[in-house]
Amino acid sequence: MMNKLLPLVCVTCMILFISCEKDNETNTNTLNNGGVTISAVWTGEQGPCFARYECTIGLGYSSTDIANEAYFARSSLQTGNKSSSLSKSDLAPGTYYYRVKVAYVKKDNCDSDPKYFNAKIRSGAFDITAGETTKISVILN
Repeated sequence: MMNKLLPLVCVTCMILFISCEKDNETNTNTLNNGGVTISAVWTGEQGPCFARYECTIGLGYSSTDIANEAYFARSSLQTGNKSSSLSKSDLAPGTYYYRVKVAYVKKDNCDSDPKYFNAKIRSGAFDITAGETTKISVILN
């Protein structure tokens, strides 16, 4: 009886060992990923109709995503300040795209100073390297 049971126990242990083995292809190890921090500052006068700035920083997988504002991550801020930022971690290595758009939002019932209402936009691409954080500084004039 013992001779028949021993091979069965060995086979069962091997099956359990193989089924518990780690699948490296589906493992998302954060040490193999990276991150990005985008800081934006802008200049310009605040006209008499100024209510606030609206700043959107978006990340996309392609330039088409950026053009269509189809972001997988975004930061939208309405502020009186002239700065904003976005940080994103756990990005797989590769090339990504960003867009920073700042618009001057006017007060209600205010019709003067149309020169302030043109949005300021800057886009670009960046590479993510495993284990590192890419830092991007954007200045909009």
